[in-house]
Amino acid sequence: MAAMLQTLRSSLREDYKEIAEDIRKEIQSLGTRTEAMENKTDDLCTANNEMADKIARMEVEQTDLKIKMADMEDRSRRKKLR
Repeated sequence: MAAMLQTLRSSLREDYKEIAEDIRKEIQSLGTRTEAMENKTDDLCTANNEMADKIARMEVEQTDLKIKMADMEDRSRRKKLR
């Protein structure tokens, strides 16, 4: 009877070790995947910020060009009036 219990305990320990190793591998895999997703998210945030900066600069440039165009149109009208 004691030998059977010892065999059962030994078998259970091996099963627990295998299960624990599987869980460890799964957690490691999830950590790797999470890290990859965080890196991609960081890259996307950086790209988004760069585009937002470019848009802001282009809006300023567009406003400046509108002002210059209006000024040139006004000068053209004044020349025609003379």
